[in-house]
Amino acid sequence: MTDEKYTVTDLDTDELHGEFDTLAEARGCVRYDKLAAYSIWRGGVRVECCEPYYGDDDRAKQGLGLPNASEGN
Repeated sequence: MTDEKYTVTDLDTDELHGEFDTLAEARGCVRYDKLAAYSIWRGGVRVECCEPYYGDDDRAKQGLGLPNASEGN
């Protein structure tokens, strides 16, 4: 069995938030530190990643027949 740790990285700041024995502990760190964008790695393999999209998605508006953000109101 390997003793590699799970590492949590804040993708907004590239700050390492710690190393953990289990995935559950790593996810607990994400919740505790209220990370909006993060990745969890183990042994050079990305196990989990959350990169929210904060932009204005004009494709969804076009599909609904609404004006794009660039078109104004």
